[in-house]
Amino acid sequence: MKTFNVFLFLVMSFLYFSYVFNSIQYIFVVYVLLCIIDYSSKNYFKKIIFGKEDYIWGCFLSVIFISTLYSNNKLEAYTFLLILLMLYLLRTSLINSGNWISMFMFSNILFSSIHILATYVQWLSPSTVNKINYLILERSVYLVNFSQQMRGKYAGITGQVGSNAFFITIFIALVISKLYISKTLKIRMFLSTLLLLGFYALLLTEKRGLLLFNIITILFILIILLYKKMELKKIKGLIITFFITIITILVWMLSINSYLLNYYLFDEDISTGRVDIYKRVLEMISKNPILGNGIGSIEETLNIKGHNIYLQLWAESGIFALIIFIILITSFLIFSIKLLLDEKDIKNYSFLDKILFSIYIQFIFILYGFTGNPLYDYFILGIYIISTSVPYYLNVKNESQKEGKFI
Repeated sequence: MKTFNVFLFLVMSFLYFSYVFNSIQYIFVVYVLLCIIDYSSKNYFKKIIFGKEDYIWGCFLSVIFISTLYSNNKLEAYTFLLILLMLYLLRTSLINSGNWISMFMFSNILFSSIHILATYVQWLSPSTVNKINYLILERSVYLVNFSQQMRGKYAGITGQVGSNAFFITIFIALVISKLYISKTLKIRMFLSTLLLLGFYALLLTEKRGLLLFNIITILFILIILLYKKMELKKIKGLIITFFITIITILVWMLSINSYLLNYYLFDEDISTGRVDIYKRVLEMISKNPILGNGIGSIEETLNIKGHNIYLQLWAESGIFALIIFIILITSFLIFSIKLLLDEKDIKNYSFLDKILFSIYIQFIFILYGFTGNPLYDYFILGIYIISTSVPYYLNVKNESQKEGKFI
């Protein structure tokens, strides 16, 4: 599995730094293919485990394929279909592979920390990051980053504050999941400090949507843990840390950076133009609500993505694609939550934090889908799909251990 983990590390590094490259989709496909080929070459005779989600995947891919046939933007349509197919195959390989989660978590810790650091360096010493960005970013991307910096929005070493905010969110998800399994006060204090740093870095991006979604997701996870009453002392620690974080941020905004408070709470157009986009997308839906207008039709018509993956999917691929997609992502989340709450099985291995991390990323993806483009931003989609693989892999591993087998 060493070779597989190396290829997985390449996939993760590309997802975190894809904006540096020109041909994001095709380089990503090559890396994913290397993972799949490596898995296939070493597990040729191994039985592949399929579940109901695989059949839902098949239905979703079929509907997307049909919508590519009447798309006016064939390149964009087939690229989207290819990415979905590659991610499905990668997910299947991951679920049936062995010992890749440590590499996945290590990659997330390493790369999200780099983005956190870059955000603070850009805030404290803009010229330093500007020099780095000038070397690694395309000119158009560099100019976007620089213009956002001039308006007090810090994208770090990415091309957009939205991308940076998502990577920071991953850092927050990692800290939250580690907080739950932490055993000593010193570790909890250290993780609480990291959580504060993560949230303030998120504030510096000025992405209000992701800030709100992180807060909602933390509350969602707390409700899940309280529902099962899993080690109440640890849950109390999470609750206390959560409220201390929120209060500290508010005090900071009131006393040190009042501009952020005004922006987050009193900006006139809190939707930043999304309402007008949604109106136009709904007009497109009304023209062909059943089959949609074809993949890529939103950008072709509006010159911008829909900033709502559910409306965009409906407008481009029809109502059936939307329904199947909702069933698919809901199935992933429900399975993950059930596995977390299944105490009899969960005690057989020490991966609680990995499952919590997966649930966190899944819920963020679902919420962010209402205001962002996580289905069409392939770096977000890739991290999301790999994250959904975690609970399924752990379940397969647990079942194999029960039968006396090891994967």
